[in-house]
Amino acid sequence: GNLKMQEEGEAAGPSSPTEEQAPKMAMTRIESLECQPIFLNVLEAIEPGVVCAGHDNNQPDSFAALLTSLNELGERHLVHFVKWAKAVPGFRNLHLDDQ
Repeated sequence: GNLKMQEEGEAAGPSSPTEEQAPKMAMTRIESLECQPIFLNVLEAIEPGVVCAGHDNNQPDSFAALLTSLNELGERHLVHFVKWAKAVPGFRNLHLDDQ
């Protein structure tokens, strides 16, 4: 009986903040709200651009032409994605295998 009550008391203890922790938690929330515009600006600055296929609609559709357009689109998209990834803060600090 006592062991069960003690375990329940221990389980409740760490999950509820003490009076000393409460102000620190409030400051963390305020600090995170202040940092939010900074993070949004960084994300907007590194937002990848729109990649267009560049398909010429005046030309008749053929398998070869569509495949060429698709390959070019994939190439452009890959180039944009790599540029975007390099702009992510901390990306260049990663080990080459993790990049």
